[in-house]
Formats: sequence, C-alpha cells, structure tokens
Amino acid sequence: MAITDIKFTNNARTLLSTSSLADDDTSVAVDDGSVFPALTGDNYFYATLERAASSTTREIVKVTARSGNTLTIVRAQDNTSATTFSADDIIELRVVAKSLEDIRDAVITQEEVEDHVGGMLDGTETFISVSYDDGDGNIDFVVPVKDEDNMASDSATHLSTQQSIKAYVDDKVVQTILTLYKYTATAGQTTFTGSDDGSTTLAYTAGSLFVTLNGLTLENGTDYTATNGTSVVLTDAATVSDELNIYAFGVFNAANVTGAGGDFSIADDLSFTSDAAVINMGADSDVTMTHVHDSGVQFNKVPIIPIPTFRAHLNANQTGVSDATFTKVQFNDEDWDTHGYYDNSTNYRFTPLIAGYYLFAATVGYSGTSISQTAISVYKNGSAYQAGDNDFYSYTSNVVGLVQMNGSSDYIEVYAYANVSSGTVTFLGSADSRYTNFTATLQVRT
Repeated sequence: MAITDIKFTNNARTLLSTSSLADDDTSVAVDDGSVFPALTGDNYFYATLERAASSTTREIVKVTARSGNTLTIVRAQDNTSATTFSADDIIELRVVAKSLEDIRDAVITQEEVEDHVGGMLDGTETFISVSYDDGDGNIDFVVPVKDEDNMASDSATHLSTQQSIKAYVDDKVVQTILTLYKYTATAGQTTFTGSDDGSTTLAYTAGSLFVTLNGLTLENGTDYTATNGTSVVLTDAATVSDELNIYAFGVFNAANVTGAGGDFSIADDLSFTSDAAVINMGADSDVTMTHVHDSGVQFNKVPIIPIPTFRAHLNANQTGVSDATFTKVQFNDEDWDTHGYYDNSTNYRFTPLIAGYYLFAATVGYSGTSISQTAISVYKNGSAYQAGDNDFYSYTSNVVGLVQMNGSSDYIEVYAYANVSSGTVTFLGSADSRYTNFTATLQVRT
C-alpha cells in the first residue's frame, strides 16, 4: 500500500496522551482510531515509533491488533514488546507500508540516512579529514598535501606531491664512493698521512671514514683520531709491518650523473687508482682496456679508431694560372672524405679536427707554351711547408711528406709552379682522378 500518514489532533502527529502510560505498556491509545486502516487477519501494518522527549530513539514496530482507538504494537524484528514507555514520552506513530522491505525504503528518509552516516564519518583520520556537510548533503574528504620542493616546513601531518619529492631528491640525494688507503706500519708509528703503499695521498672528510688495523676495526675517538682530513693518528703505536687500512667515504651530487641506466657521464675527474685497473666492455666483457703501470693502456684487441682521410682531384683544367708563380691548386672534386675535413669548394684545404701526424701526397699535371721548369709544394697555415719535385722540362710534379696537425686550426694546401716562354699556365684536370690529385691520411694520433 502507499505511505499513509495518520493525522492526529494532539500536536498534529502525536498518537496518545503519554501522561496516562505506564512502564512496559505495549498498547497505544490514539486520539482518533477512525483514521487508522482496518486490520484484517495477518495483514499487519508496519509503523515507526519515535520517542522524542527523553531520547531520539526510533524503532520499527508492527501493529498487531486494534480495539477501538487502542493499537497493540510489537517490534518488527522479533515480535517482542516494542518499547518501555515513560510518562513523559511523546510518541509519533506513522503507518508506512505492508512489508519490512517497503519500510526500509519509505520510512527512513534520505535526510535520516545522511545524518546517520554523517555522524559516523565526522572526524579526522590519519592523513585524511572526513566530515559531513549537512548543508549540501555531501561527505567531504580532505587530504593534507604540501607541494614544497625544498621540504622546508618539515611537516609530520602533510603528504608530499610526486613532483616535490622528485625535485627534492634530485637536489639532495647523493651517491657514496669509497676510497681505500693501505699503509704498512713502521715500528712505533702512530701517524699515517700522505702517500699510501699504492702512492695514493690520504684525503677524507672528518667523520666519514673507518679504520682497520690488521683486519680489526678501530673505534674513532678511542683507538684513533681523524679530524684534519689528511692524517690518522693511532692512540697506541703500531708495530712493524702492521697493516692499517683507511676507508674514506666521499660524496658527489646525483645531479652530476645522468642516465645511469644508459649513457653515463661524470661532471668531473674519474680516477682508477689501481696500477692494474681494468675496464671491461660488452655484455660478455669481450673487450678490455688495462692500465699498465708507467707505460700506458693496453687493449686485448686492436682498437677500432676513426682515421680521417680524404682524396680529391681537379676535374677540369684550371686555366689562367700566372707564369712562374706558386698558385693554389683547386682540387674541387672529392673522391672520398671520411670526416668532412676537406673543403672542395672555397679554400681547397684540409683542416682535420683530430690532432696527429698526417701523411700527404699530391700530383699536378701542367700545360703551357714551352714549359721550362715546374715545381710543387705543400703549404701549412699559408706558408710553404714541404717542397716536392722541382724539375726542368717536366710536365708533372709530385710531393709526399708527413705533417703534424693540432686538430683545431692547422690546415694544409697544395701550390704549384710552372715557367713558360709566353702566356699563362694550365693545371691539367680531368674526370680521371689520376692526373691532378691531393690526398692525406692520419697516421698517429697525438
């Protein structure tokens, strides 16, 4: 049945005059029983019974009988006595539905549910504040968060954002490195400083080290003193041949190291202090680089080292060359240029950016009226460096030599000379690179 509100004259919705009730009464005398629906058989009505004067208890009850204006009520859950009345109770009885399922939906209003749940949630939990806003019917959840890159507030009641944690860690986290200094004591020695057995000079940060003597760990401040960063002083003198090991912890900022999972770079020096230090490369360490004391670095395989080299030729005649004058040969067609160090369009010069000794060679062919003398020379940085053939009545010149280049600004060019009886000289060029060409190759790096 639909919800039915029974209207009463006493306080509009009061069902009875509570002054006549006795404790443990289970019958209710309503003001006007005529408005209450008739009871037939087991067709009972569920109702809400509210005792509002002494408490706010609300119970679901069932009307089981009616005699005139008197209604008999029991608890809906277990058919027992609905309540114990007091003389000052005000009771509201409202018929709402035929079934308990209906009454759950109809009698308990949204506001009642919100008030009940709100009371359960109203309070502060760890790192979250939960409250019920009766004004808008919402449950408010508030998590205390600080977005603070330097964590300056040092709050114990706030959570940090991912961004602030990352910023703080990137700025503050350090990686620890450990340096071992090994000393062999002389008789009665107490102070250990300077170069150790491996010629490494002692340096540490006070408080960031530990010391062992013949394998036993010593206690800082009791067994030894280490305060100045350059020496360790034993409380009791060592005996001859005692082994003192000093383990010094150092730090460097994580910001100086990038991409540890891939490429790795260090902002400052990286030292391998062992005279036989080995760097292993490859998943199976198939390539190794070993330090050989006072000699150099040894590879287990021949290193693959980029070697700058080029070859260019004159692909057409260079005409109008002045008689009896050293003139730059414009080798304008590259046969190869592994590193792009040769300029074949403007200056016709080789400027390698790797320092070392370079082997060079050049050939120039000539034509002209009655050539009496030819010559060729390699110029370094604009000045004659090495002369080649200087022949009479020859139509070809060659030059070969070795030149040291600084790997930055040094460059070499080829100049040629021809003396003719009249007119100008022509440097012979052709698509065939055999006639007039210039080449250079790195021999030794420096």
